Amino acid sequence: MFEAEPRLQLDYAAIVDPATLEPVTHALPGCVALVAARFGAVRLIDNLIFGPAGSSPEMKLQLALTAPHAEKESASTPRPEIDSLRLKIEKCRDCAAVSSVSLPPREFLFKYLKRDYPNLDAIRVLVIGGCAPIGPSDSPYRHPEQPNLFLARLYELLGVASFAEFKQRFALTDAARCHAVGNRVDERTLEYCARHLREEIKLFPDLESIVILGEYAYLQFQRHILGRERAGIKPFPELLKAEGWTQESVRLPCYGEREVHVLYCYHPTFENKKSPSVAGYLGSKP
Repeated sequence: MFEAEPRLQLDYAAIVDPATLEPVTHALPGCVALVAARFGAVRLIDNLIFGPAGSSPEMKLQLALTAPHAEKESASTPRPEIDSLRLKIEKCRDCAAVSSVSLPPREFLFKYLKRDYPNLDAIRVLVIGGCAPIGPSDSPYRHPEQPNLFLARLYELLGVASFAEFKQRFALTDAARCHAVGNRVDERTLEYCARHLREEIKLFPDLESIVILGEYAYLQFQRHILGRERAGIKPFPELLKAEGWTQESVRLPCYGEREVHVLYCYHPTFENKKSPSVAGYLGSKP
C-alpha cells in the first residue's frame, strides 16, 4: 500500500509489543501498529491498538496494558480471543442488579487457561457445571494437590485418577460466569451469561464431548446454547431417570453446526443422587 503511493515517503511502519516497542512475530490483541511517513512537507504519525471486532477503545487499551510480552510468544501461545473474552467476563456488570448472583465475578477457567492449557487443540471434553469449581481458592488449577469432594467425585465420574490426567483432555468451566450463589438464577442472567459460554466453547476447536453437571447447567445449555424452547425441555429428573445420566448428539450453532456428543449427569455435590461413571462414553484416551 505504501509503495503504491509515490508521493509518500515512509519513515517506519511496525507492529510492536506495547510494553517494549519491539517488533512481534504474532499480532495478538493489545499489540500496536505504529506508522510515520512524510506526505510532501507534512510528517504524519499514527498508531492503532489491535483488538477483536467491535472492541471499544477502553477494551483495546486494557488489552495493550495486559498483553503478553513478545519474547514470551511461542507456537503454544493461546488463541488471541482468550484475552478479550477474559476482559469481557471480568467487566461484566449487566447482572449486578440481580440478587441471586455475587459480584465481582469469580470467573474460573480463564484465570488459569494460559498456564494450564497451553494447547487448546488437545482438549476433547468440556465439563460444564453450576458453580462447578466451588471457588478460586479451591480450584484444581491453582491447587491440584488438594482435591476436594467435588473434584474427587468428578474424577470418579469421568474415570480419571488425578488432575494431571484430567487436564490432558478435559477442561472445566461454569454455566454462569459470576457463580450463582442461589439455587435459581433468572432468565435474563442466564441469557446474558450464555454469550460468554458460547465464546468459550469455540476456543476448543477439536471438542468431541460436553459433560453437563446438574439441573442448573442442563437448563442453561438447553435453553441458551441449543436454543430450545422451555416448553419442550424435559424436567431434569425425568431425563436422567433410573440410569442417573443420559446422552445425545447435538449440532452447536457456535460450532458451525458440527455435531458434538453431550452427556447429562447429576452434579457431583449439589444433588442428592449420584451418576455412575461415564468414562466409557467419552472416547479413547490420548
